[in-house]
Amino acid sequence: MLRFGVQDLLKQWKLGLAMSLVLATSFLGYLGLQAYQSSLASTFQALPSDYLQVHQFGSIGGRIPTGVGTQLRKLGASQVIAEIHTLVGTSPQDAVLLRGVDTAAYLQLQRIEVLQGQALHPGSPQRSVMLGWRLAQRLSAAPGERVSLRGRTFLVTGVFRTHTFVDNEAWISLQDAQKLLGWEEMVTSYLVPDEGVFQVGMLQQAELPQGLVALPRGETIRSGFEEYRALLNLFAAVIQFIGAAAMLILTNVLLRLAWLHRYEMAVLRAAGFPRRAFAYYLASQAVCITLAGVLLGAIGALVIGGGMDLWINGYQIQPVFSAPVLANSLMWATALTVLGSVLPAIWLGRYSPAQLLRV
Repeated sequence: MLRFGVQDLLKQWKLGLAMSLVLATSFLGYLGLQAYQSSLASTFQALPSDYLQVHQFGSIGGRIPTGVGTQLRKLGASQVIAEIHTLVGTSPQDAVLLRGVDTAAYLQLQRIEVLQGQALHPGSPQRSVMLGWRLAQRLSAAPGERVSLRGRTFLVTGVFRTHTFVDNEAWISLQDAQKLLGWEEMVTSYLVPDEGVFQVGMLQQAELPQGLVALPRGETIRSGFEEYRALLNLFAAVIQFIGAAAMLILTNVLLRLAWLHRYEMAVLRAAGFPRRAFAYYLASQAVCITLAGVLLGAIGALVIGGGMDLWINGYQIQPVFSAPVLANSLMWATALTVLGSVLPAIWLGRYSPAQLLRV
């Protein structure tokens, strides 16, 4: 019955190819969205840190008045590290995420892997910059070359990797960042150890300016991108509806193909084949159609996804075709195959050989 099913499908190869293309379209969309969702989850994961970030509520780039760092120390913080986070550039195409760091203390906050060159240190020359590998790839920059930040030229000292959204940033010294932005001594955030002095949430101390909030480091950026995850979930729901429609089309096509051979089916049943023979016959056709659709969809996803990096507020989102993503997509395609072949097999199995011959 498996061989008969494949032979009959080959006779109707145009119909089978058309059905494979329908499944390939839905599989391509499902696999691509799974890859982008996986990339968001891995890129914007929580940063491992024992520090809280104090900044303006609702914004990571709002300027904090001078003196807040001193007030935080007076309130009991054993360590206060100032940073600047902002977006520089004249258009979305040349936007660069800029971070001004305390060169003497920033390595306590983030474990980095220097891929090329060397990391920033207190003795680094003025206008030195260290690039995350994603940004370095985007700017085609390497150590020893110069890049432009807000119209000023900076020398690239190194390229680093953290496996987080930080890989999209350009790091310069805090002093260089203040000069570049014209902020004098103002910063956008202070990092304090999470040692129980400050609780997560709004800071209500009278000594501090109103509107300051303490959150785990990187939480504001990570939670902001949950909105994009919700949008991708909506697209995934649409793709699943398209997959359900493809499954119904597959069911109808297989049923029509089997119905064209109802006389042969009746003869085989009369010769002793059991009712489940219909399931084998239809399953062989469904598997062939689905395998062709999965192969075409996977090739399309890899080709299209390879050139479809998303840039959101300076962050690069690349589709990640990992083993869990592929396994989840294959399970989804398998479910479509099973449902597409079982339903017509059950329907045809209700007929006896005499009924099939009569019609």
